Order: sequence, then structure tokens, then C-alpha cells
Amino acid sequence: MRRSHAALALLAAGVVVAAVRFDLYPVSRAQQQQNRIRWMATPTFEKQKVRERWIAFRARPLDEQLQIVRRVATLSRLQEHAAPDGGRRPIAALEQDLRRMPARLALNLGVGDVDDPAVLADLLRARTRSRVDAFLTNLQQAGRLDEAERETLDGLSWDVYLQRALELQKREEIYLYAEGGRQVERDDDAEPVEDLEPLDVLDLMREARRLRGFLGRAGEVLGLTEAEQQRLEDASDEDFFRVARALMVPKAREYMRVELEMTDEQIARVLARPYRDLERALHRLVELEEGR
Repeated sequence: MRRSHAALALLAAGVVVAAVRFDLYPVSRAQQQQNRIRWMATPTFEKQKVRERWIAFRARPLDEQLQIVRRVATLSRLQEHAAPDGGRRPIAALEQDLRRMPARLALNLGVGDVDDPAVLADLLRARTRSRVDAFLTNLQQAGRLDEAERETLDGLSWDVYLQRALELQKREEIYLYAEGGRQVERDDDAEPVEDLEPLDVLDLMREARRLRGFLGRAGEVLGLTEAEQQRLEDASDEDFFRVARALMVPKAREYMRVELEMTDEQIARVLARPYRDLERALHRLVELEEGR
């Protein structure tokens, strides 16, 4: 059993290397060293099994390879979030979590009860695409994504399009945090935040929002009281953005009404945006006000 687990671990390591080749995310030097040690300690016949699996993996169409890479990455994240103390959950339990994900995603995206898996998959993809398109349009309006880049993105396959959008999201999260006048604090021996996976960066920046509400200049200008900050600290990850919106929207409305002298209609249009888009819009408005 241990040898079987070792082979699976090595295959997963190989898939991580594949992710690097697809430019999905970098592999740290520490992870590379760990992979080498595992490989050296593996019996020859197990190495051959891994080689055969790797050859079979590389023979698949690119989109299928990307799906496998994402599946391994998702399982790793589920494992880490479920057992942050370093413990491990059985693979069967993680697979059960994966099966529950479409229902959770449907709830988050406002898709009603759909029994047909194929119809549900199409609806989820359409809603996801709509949200990603809105995010990209927001970047274009902010001058953070030019027309040529947008056209290139629109011509990509779904899997690559989604991954590139995550990379852009990561870039924007880091940008907004830095624009708020702070540096991302990490231990000296930790990976630079730019080298983290996009979803890990999103997790890190959610923790930054627990302290500030909004990233960017809006977070610095609007701010949080001690009691409000405590409410964000206590909010679960699933409930975080609902609580954050309840706290920050009244502040944003008052700022736009008093400081920017915007009409009720203009304010309503801004506040109708999803939380992160609202955050970016307010960042730009505060920048413009400060630049007068």
C-alpha cells in the first residue's frame, strides 16, 4: 500500500511539473528537491510504472491534460484546507467533496435546481464565463488590459482561457494590495507572493481584506472600526464576501455621495458590481479624487 501511495505521489509530482510546462504555476525549489528525493528513494519497478503513467498522460489531448492538472491541484487544496495542521484526509473523502462542488457552485452562481448533469455543466460554464468576461471588461475600462490582450484571451480554449483569467486575477489582487500602500508580508524563507498559485494568492488577499475591507486606496480611505474588523475576522470563508459587502457598501455609498457628489443613479450602478469589481471601481474613484 505504501508503495502504491508513493507511485501516486510521484505521478502527482509529475503532473505538477506538467503544470509548469503549461505555465499554470511555478514549482518552488523546495518542491523540486522533495520530488528528486522521492524519485531517488523509489524502487526501479515503481519508477517504471510512473514513467508509463506519465507517457499515457502526455499522450492525452491538451485539454484533458489541463483537466487532470486542475483536478490534482483541487485535491491538494481540499487536503490543505481540510487539514491545515498537516494531517491527511482519505482520498475517498476528498472525492466526495469534489462531487459536492457543482451544487455549491450552482448556489454561488444563482443557478436553480437542475437534475441533468450535462445541462448543469453548461449553465455553470455560461455563468462563469459571464463573470470572467465582466472582470476582463472591468480591467479594460481601467486601462489594465489592452484590446489585443483581450482578443487573444477570447480566442483561447475554455481551459486555457480560465487559467489565464486566474493569472490576471492574481496580478490584480497583488496590484491593489500594493496600491493600498502596504507590502505583502512574508517570512524570509517563504516563496514570494508572485510565485504562488493564483488561488493561493486569492486566499492570502482575502486575509488582507479581513483587516481592511477593501484592497487598494478605497480600503485605506474608507477603513474599518475595531468592531467591524472583528466581524470580518469572525466570518467564515464561505460567508466572507457577504459580510464584507454589508460592512463596506454603506461606507462606499456615503463616500460617493459626499466626497464625489455622485447622483443616486450613478452610485447605484457602482454598487451593483460584484465585490471585487466594486473594490476596483472604488480604487479608481479614490485615485481620481486624490489626483485633483
